Amino acid sequence: MLRAASSQFFGFERSVVTCFGAKLYGKGKQYRGRYVDSSGQEHTKRFQYKQDAVDWLKQVTRSGRDIAPAVSGKWTVAEQFSQWIRKADIAETTKDTRRHTWRAHVEARWGHYQIVEVDPPAVKTWVADMKDAGTGVPTIENALGVLRMVMADALSDHRLVRNPCDGIKAPKRTHKPRPYLTHEQVEQLANGVGDDSLVVRFLAYTGLRWGEMAALTVGAVDMERRRLQVTGSVAEAGGRLVW
Repeated sequence: MLRAASSQFFGFERSVVTCFGAKLYGKGKQYRGRYVDSSGQEHTKRFQYKQDAVDWLKQVTRSGRDIAPAVSGKWTVAEQFSQWIRKADIAETTKDTRRHTWRAHVEARWGHYQIVEVDPPAVKTWVADMKDAGTGVPTIENALGVLRMVMADALSDHRLVRNPCDGIKAPKRTHKPRPYLTHEQVEQLANGVGDDSLVVRFLAYTGLRWGEMAALTVGAVDMERRRLQVTGSVAEAGGRLVW
């Protein structure tokens, strides 16, 4: 028969990681440490001294094992993404990009998973699968970045004790020489677009992006000094223009 002598909690509030002194009648190990991992499996170990049980649980936490907070429940990655993107303090154009990346490259693989089911080996396999399928490195970086930020949000909500994306990197980029148009090629392109030839020359020789050019105002153009004051940009997000 066990008699609970004390209870001590580790990790986050409402965590299922526990250590309690259980007095055993007779001789032997009197204290038991207990935790439940992210798959729901219970792990226990008995010790003669209470502090040994406490130290064991601390070591489990430091080692990075998947210890599942009870608050996680059946909360899915898709639910966490919806919460994260809604409250993210980023530009609307960036949100639109994140939503596209989620729908195109992350949701099908991870959306239905419970938060606590995502582990580092599975994330590594996912990254490798994208590379093997011919997905470009920038796309892999964006997809992994979205999952990493969603998991970080879950971590801040105390639904995880560590981010399963930590330490996982996208494949290295291979830098290729960038081709630039010659003066002759710029003229050939400008002459080929008709009424928009001035736009082609303007972009080619100022280096502005399309959105930066579209956001220019009359006051931003100094014809005498031949200078432009670029202070903003315009982009399309969700079917509307965002300034």
